[in-house]
Amino acid sequence: MVIVAISFVVLVLVFRNAGDFSMKGDLLTQASQLAVHRMETIRSDTFDGIDTWDEVTTTHGSITVTSYVYYVDPTTDLVTEVAGPTTMKRIVVQAASPETDTVTITSLYYQRPGIVY
Repeated sequence: MVIVAISFVVLVLVFRNAGDFSMKGDLLTQASQLAVHRMETIRSDTFDGIDTWDEVTTTHGSITVTSYVYYVDPTTDLVTEVAGPTTMKRIVVQAASPETDTVTITSLYYQRPGIVY
């Protein structure tokens, strides 16, 4: 009887922990999908129009999505923010919830000379 009781307690703990890991995986999947959706929405805008997405935060359940748009110098560093205008912008989208790590995706948006958006 003691062996059965101990086995039952161990099995309950295993199933409970498996449920926690499954929930974190679901939240990471949702955060990734929300970040990709935001990035696609921003990239569908014009070069000048994407500035309206700078520091925009929205909440979807427990997941918070924030986007940043800033100028970078294409001749030197594609990561560091510079005073604009330049012909390239960096878009950063972060999605996070209290239960998971932050999902970050980035993209560069280049304004081609002679192209009117």
